[in-house]
This record gives sequence, structure tokens and C-alpha cells, in this order.
Amino acid sequence: MKRPEQKTEIKTIAGKNRIIENIIGALLSKDRFLLLGHDNPDEDCIAAMVAFGLLASRLDKTCYILTCSEINENYRYLLNICRYNSIITIENCAELPGGVGGLVIMDTAKPSMLPKSEKLHELYEDETVLKIEFDHHLGSDSGYIGDEGYCLVTGASSSSELVGLLAFKLRCHEKLPASLRQENLMTRNFVLAVLTGIIGDSKMGKYLKSKREQWFYRLFSGLFEEILLKETFKDSKNFSTMEQVYGEIFKLSKAEENCHALFLDRMKAGKTLRWSVLGKEESVRAMGEFGQETVTAISRTVADELAEKTKVMGLVGFYDDPAHSDFIQFRLRRSQHYKGLDLRNVLEMLKIENGGGHEGAVGFRIERDRVDNIDRYAENIIEKLEERLHESGNR
Repeated sequence: MKRPEQKTEIKTIAGKNRIIENIIGALLSKDRFLLLGHDNPDEDCIAAMVAFGLLASRLDKTCYILTCSEINENYRYLLNICRYNSIITIENCAELPGGVGGLVIMDTAKPSMLPKSEKLHELYEDETVLKIEFDHHLGSDSGYIGDEGYCLVTGASSSSELVGLLAFKLRCHEKLPASLRQENLMTRNFVLAVLTGIIGDSKMGKYLKSKREQWFYRLFSGLFEEILLKETFKDSKNFSTMEQVYGEIFKLSKAEENCHALFLDRMKAGKTLRWSVLGKEESVRAMGEFGQETVTAISRTVADELAEKTKVMGLVGFYDDPAHSDFIQFRLRRSQHYKGLDLRNVLEMLKIENGGGHEGAVGFRIERDRVDNIDRYAENIIEKLEERLHESGNR
């Protein structure tokens, strides 16, 4: 793999089309693909892998989706799609298929976020295996993973949107068999996967940064919803609207409801901002009762909610399961109503190196041995943020 570089926007339509043409060429010429994303993949990461896998399976390619962990139950319907479309899912990073011609990396900001195993390391370093990348994370805390000319890395609502863009280009491609052109390539399951990623990452389009992203969101969501309605029978129990997909993604089980209530019960309010952190003992109980995956997922939801309640920002933190890591996890989210501060700059302000994310949402990790009291640590962050807001005259 090439040396990581900071990810930047693809400047021209011609440049973007060249990359898409290269990826289509690889998709048509190679036979076996391994798809993977970042550790603890979220809905956009999973949806993008499934969507690409569905495209490849329509071309009679062999596809494997590597998750390296059990997937949240609310996203299981996506993997069930794989079961009936000849896409093989693998949860164990040590059990990799042989003869892979293309490695497709989804929704992963930088190489250090990739899952790790001895066999994966060999695959990452194998120059005979083409690395293709789809990602919408840009900025200082990012790095290219795919091979040069095969990185569809640019601003978008989600990585799934970029797979959708590939499908629109592919369905009219001159080398595509006529039987697979136009609507036949855009199956109901493909549409559901792309919608899942767009909706999950943008919250129905609320967290889009630019007019261009908003325009693409309206274009893709409108086209996909139209196809979805055509492909779904009225009396079926399958998803037939974006609202139903959205509801499924964020449906809370009883355990998730209780975890959600725990975070809200620990909420505190400052002059402007709100935050919620779980102490060491609370985190141990939460991990025992709900599990690392659920606590992580709910923390994201709560950070979003606190940001919208303040209309500025919300902060959430908890101790990782000691069996998982020796870190404390934090997530800082910016409200859709507030655009005054790029949260990636907050990481620089706080001198935090182990973190990254979007302009409107960042996550970061602190070694637990460096924090005597998580409540005081969080309060200190909030005080600095509120001081910054006051100085800038935003609040």
C-alpha cells in the first residue's frame, strides 16, 4: 500500500469520472473482491459494502464482506440481503479467502482505523491485490488507503452515496451487458442499502455541509425512493419508504432504550452546552448489561440529541470495556443549527492527537490512566468550548 496522504476533495468532474472509470474497469475485469471498512462498522460502512457487493454479484463476481465482529442487530437485515445474493459474510479476521483480486475499503478515514490481523496485514501489503477505496472523510486527520487512481474519496453525504454514483455510471456503461443496463442494475435491495447509508449518516439530510451535498442528497434520495416504491409490492412487509428505512436503522431494543436512559440520566448542562459521561463503575455496569457495541452506538445518538437540544454542541464519554481497550471514548457533535466551529479544530485546541472525524462530528480517545476523574475532565472540555464560543461571539 502507498504511503498515506491527507484526503482532499476531487477538484474536477473529469477527475472524478476518471476514477470511476478505473473502478468500473476493475469491477468488470476482476473476479473476486474482499470488502471491509473501519473497526466496529456503522450503518453507512455496512450499507456501502452491501451495495457494492450487490453490484458485483449482478456481474457474477464473487464477493466477501469482512466485518471482523458481530453486527448490531438493527443492521442485520442488510446482511440477510447478502445471504440471498451470493455474498459471503465473514466475522473472523483470521479467516480470509484466497485468490482475492480486489480489496475494497469503505468509509474508513485513515489506515489506522482498519481492522488488524496477520493475514489482513499481508493482504494490505500485497501489491498484486488492487486496493479500491470509497470514502467521504476529508481533512487533516485522514489518509488515503486505496491505490492511486482508484480512490473515490470526495465530499458526499455518505460513502453509500458514492457507491450509488458508481451505479449510475455503471448502468449505462458501454461494456456492461445490455440486460443489466438501466433499471435492472438498480435492484430493490441495492436501493435499500444505499438509502440506509445516506439516511444513517446524514439523519435524513439534516447534517449536510454544502449546497452541493444537499443537492446530491435530494437527487439520490428522490431517485432511489422512486425506484424503491416501484420495486416494492404495496402489501408486502418489506421497506417501501425512506421513513421506514430510517425507523429500522434507529429502532431501539429494550436494552438500547435502557442504555439511552442511562446516558440521559447522567446529562449535565453548562451555560450553553450539555454533556453526559459515564464514570468508571457506571461504564463497567453498562458494558456488562448492554455490551460495548450498544454503548458505543447509543453514545452517538445521545451526542446528536444533546447537540440539537442546545442548538450548538453535545459531548458524550464513557470508559471502554477493559477487555476491549484501555481508553476512554468521547464523541463531540455539532448541531445542524450551528456552523461556527469546525470540530476538527477543537481537537487541535485541546491538543488531542488520537481522534478525528467530520467538520460537524469528531470522536477521540484518551488513555484511562491519564484521567483521574472523567466528570472533571469533561467539565474542563466544556469550559474551554464555552470560552471559545464566548470569545468568537457565537453565543
